[in-house]
Amino acid sequence: MVPKLLNLLGWRPQLLFAHPKRSLLPKIEFLNSIGATDAELADACSSIPAILGQSLENVLIPNYKFLKSVFFSDENVIKVLRKKRTRLFCFDLQKTVSPKLAFLRDLGMLEANFALILSCYPPIVLQRQDKFDGNVKKVIKMGFNPQKCEFVHAMQVFSSIGQSTLECKLDVLRRWGWSDEDISLERRIIPRCSVIRVLLSKGLINEENKICLSSLVINSNKHFLDTFVTKYQDHVPQLLNIFHGKMTIGELGLEFEPQSVMKNCSA
Repeated sequence: MVPKLLNLLGWRPQLLFAHPKRSLLPKIEFLNSIGATDAELADACSSIPAILGQSLENVLIPNYKFLKSVFFSDENVIKVLRKKRTRLFCFDLQKTVSPKLAFLRDLGMLEANFALILSCYPPIVLQRQDKFDGNVKKVIKMGFNPQKCEFVHAMQVFSSIGQSTLECKLDVLRRWGWSDEDISLERRIIPRCSVIRVLLSKGLINEENKICLSSLVINSNKHFLDTFVTKYQDHVPQLLNIFHGKMTIGELGLEFEPQSVMKNCSA
């Protein structure tokens, strides 16, 4: 307990000047009242000391009510503390998070996925509004369905990688001789995965036709065309248009489901 207290004061020394009974005790009692144990509070506060610096009436209680509207029970709200997502209590969730969840709800996202975001991937909805909007557009453009968990995972990827980091990774690939088209999700990776998705849905390839994952990206256009497009074009005439990005699998009544592609691929 002492090391945690020292850590807390090291990061938030101004707590030494807070009135124990008027400022700190009401916050601790409130968090105890919704089910947090003293040990859990010690862990949470040592991880995110700012929680004790928040207003009880203006921040902690409104945030608790907001989180309970998503998780439906005090026990599930306390799990947020146990997972050390304590910083969720340090934002104005009604202002910062609620509009983003409302937007995702309008896209068709299920309520269960809101709980997934807040319990496992809070940076998705804590980022700036402009970055959030841009990431949603990217993920939708890639063909992910907002009603599926994969949409959340895709959002997490874009939320966790800054634009500068992404550009650095792309620069490395360019130095290795890859062109922008070679590393383009829109022009190379998504069309190829879409072709595989169509072939799987039509039963033209199955679990017995193990596909090397790297071949979806590395093989030349000619090799990919010969192996996965020309060979099956009599069965699915639209494959060439899908490969060239002139047609989406949605026009065939299909959804882009990464798991259906990945489970048929070897590393």
